Amino acid sequence: MKAYFESNKNRSGGLEHPFYAAQVATDGEGYQISHHWHYHMEWLYFTEGEATLHLGDEIVPIRAGQVAVIPPCEVHAVTVQEGVRSSHYVVGYDPELLQPMPNLALQLRYILPYSPACTAAQKIITIQDDDLPLIHTLITTVYKEYAGQPPGYELAVSAVIYQLVLWLVRNQSWLQLIAEGTNAVSRLGQLELALRYMDQHSHLKLTAEEMADKSGMSYSHFARTFKLMLRTSFTSYLIALRLRKAERMLLRPELTITHIALETGFNDTSYFIKLFKQHKGLTPQHYRSRMLGSQV
Repeated sequence: MKAYFESNKNRSGGLEHPFYAAQVATDGEGYQISHHWHYHMEWLYFTEGEATLHLGDEIVPIRAGQVAVIPPCEVHAVTVQEGVRSSHYVVGYDPELLQPMPNLALQLRYILPYSPACTAAQKIITIQDDDLPLIHTLITTVYKEYAGQPPGYELAVSAVIYQLVLWLVRNQSWLQLIAEGTNAVSRLGQLELALRYMDQHSHLKLTAEEMADKSGMSYSHFARTFKLMLRTSFTSYLIALRLRKAERMLLRPELTITHIALETGFNDTSYFIKLFKQHKGLTPQHYRSRMLGSQV
């Protein structure tokens, strides 16, 4: 199967929504969705059987009673072996759905996807017995509302997603969410224009001084705020942003490594290869071969 960018998965009844839901069940015939990515945050909740997840360049198992939380823009794939009965639910949502909580929305869209602190294994959450009935009810409710589309289902789905995110925030320390509060929201909000600009123009030569100006801050204030809010430096964040975009471009076998290096803001191919291997543990070509298999 070909690797791809997944778009419009959130279309239902001809309308586009900031969320989607689906159920996938196998009776031993096996199942595979190849490497892909999307702008939504996605939850994969397994109720029966087991599967293998590819998250970035890591491979991890998942089984019934576990949920995988996949950040926006992360390359991933799912495989259920033949002979294995399995069932899982898929719930995805645009972080902008959480815009009434701007601090949280910014965290999910611009910080979590590029954080080096969260490994693939940490994104597979074993739901505790006390929480399992709640999470099962919430996720199956999202699916039933989205599939059936009764009056007001958009409100119902949004409300349940809020409850799921609340559970995640209160139970998963790896998310490292900044404590809510006026000061924290204000500080992170000051960076929003810079983060959005960097996301859209990471292929250009960007400097901290320019981004400070876009944020309406002095350079020193911007650098301190950036490090405090994102827990990394401006340069390290920009590199992580470019490398994540390179991962997605490497799914397109028609693009050369040199082209990808230039399109993601690395003017020197050798430097790009060195950084990619340093951060990902393998070269861009080896990453591509692992993701695409026989396609290259």
